[in-house]
Amino acid sequence: MPDATVVGSGPNGLAAALVRARAGLEVEVAEAVPTVGGGARSEPFEGMPELSFDFGSAVHPFVPKSEFFRRWEATARVPYLTPHISFAHPLDGGRAALAYRNLKDTTEGLPAGDRRLA
Repeated sequence: MPDATVVGSGPNGLAAALVRARAGLEVEVAEAVPTVGGGARSEPFEGMPELSFDFGSAVHPFVPKSEFFRRWEATARVPYLTPHISFAHPLDGGRAALAYRNLKDTTEGLPAGDRRLA
């Protein structure tokens, strides 16, 4: 019987499990799907296996910058992909704003009238 059970193996669940395990507790992590990562996991896109798709994720750009995950060496332990474009957001008129890894590229990709938002 574990000392603690953590439900979910996303970033928060894994962090909770690690803190408890480091405190000497026996920890069990329960996850509904066969792979860890919860909503932060990426999987091949159906019909296009060369592409990775975040099925339940938003954007997790701060994992490499998080003090907790740096100390745990998360990016060395768990495959962590950093895409050139983090996400896209739909705009009026069938357009989309692309969020690049840096503000300059993101701003330059916006229509002139939308650049004031960046």
